[in-house]
Amino acid sequence: VIAGDVFHTIRPNPYVFDEFAKFIRSLTVEKVQVVCIAGTHDQPRTEASEAYVKALEDVGAPNFYFFRKPGVITLKGSISGKKVRFLCLPYVPQTMFKPDEYISSVEQSIRRLLSEPVESYDYTVVVGHFYVEGAVINSREHTPRYIGDIPLPRRLFNGFDASMLGHIHRHQFLTGKIVYAGSIERIDFGEEGEEKGFVYFEEYEGGLRGSFIRLPCRPMLTIPRDGFLELRGRRNYEAVLREYIRGLRGVEDAILRLKMRLDPSQVIPSRALEEALRSKKVFHWI
Repeated sequence: VIAGDVFHTIRPNPYVFDEFAKFIRSLTVEKVQVVCIAGTHDQPRTEASEAYVKALEDVGAPNFYFFRKPGVITLKGSISGKKVRFLCLPYVPQTMFKPDEYISSVEQSIRRLLSEPVESYDYTVVVGHFYVEGAVINSREHTPRYIGDIPLPRRLFNGFDASMLGHIHRHQFLTGKIVYAGSIERIDFGEEGEEKGFVYFEEYEGGLRGSFIRLPCRPMLTIPRDGFLELRGRRNYEAVLREYIRGLRGVEDAILRLKMRLDPSQVIPSRALEEALRSKKVFHWI
């Protein structure tokens, strides 16, 4: 289940799109069924354009189901034989809604999908891409205004066997059945200290139980952790900087953010920085 934002931009790099297509193929040829909904970055900005991900569905990729608009699908597990009904609720731009209207529209979509005729099923799962009240944006922000979204009340998702949510990059269980998987990679330094991974669901005592599986992502590190490297007034500031970098530990393969203070007359010693950080095998720095 991919709960939206396959890519970080509406027009993904061709290489990245091809890698995703190969990844989906590696699943579907093994008869793994993939349910994917459009997220903020997957929805085209005009009605005349189309989502890039839809190309995989249009080409007839087997076992791949993409939802740009609300829809419902029931899938049967190839091993267990159990049937899961997925209520798919992709991202809907909120600029045309007042808060009450937006909440009401999502509630109506859920009711409409629940009312559609369906064969027998064992579990009902909501797959959605939105902000639900109580979710923490990241370790620094706790308000929906940070992403400019209208928070949906948690009550909309009570009574389902699981609600698998996208949009918030930080992994969290709002309840035992309402969960954000979070992003599978760190997107910016606001997520520097967050663990990344995915959520694995399994049957347990007649229901579904989710657990977080951590992924070994590339580290993001701010150096120094607190404050700045003070280089103002130092005649030999390039040598001081090189010596400081030489003493760093645990920065190999990391994306590094270096904070320093310089006088207006001092120039950022880019060449010295590049050489010193390359010797420490830093992947990228800003």
